[in-house]
Amino acid sequence: GGHGTPGMGRGEERAAVRSAEKDRVSTCAFADRVAKESIAEYERRRGSFAYEGVQTVLASILVHDEADDSLRVLSLGTGTKVLSEEHLASDTRGERVRDCHAEVLARRALLRVLYDDVGALERHPRCAAPLPPTRILA
Repeated sequence: GGHGTPGMGRGEERAAVRSAEKDRVSTCAFADRVAKESIAEYERRRGSFAYEGVQTVLASILVHDEADDSLRVLSLGTGTKVLSEEHLASDTRGERVRDCHAEVLARRALLRVLYDDVGALERHPRCAAPLPPTRILA
């Protein structure tokens, strides 16, 4: 009948494996490097704190130094939540972050990095060294 996984007999059903849970490698070596560096940075920053058995969405923004082909994570974010209208309405001082999706948090973190860098350059303009050619990847 129509029970279980197609092509399997009774009693041979397997638990479904979601696409995100499968071990896989992309067809693009550069994309694999970006993913590996992003996950490694997330694990370094996370430290010993972990949600056991909970999946999360990770977004990161990296810089690629073409001179030595290195990658460096500039910002990252994790999350999938948006605050409800009720929570936003009760936030009379505008202190809550409305959109906590990983991509939004990574972008906000990048803006903070960039604004901090601009502020440092304004405070100490003579200390600024020329930067190598880079390409920001999102």
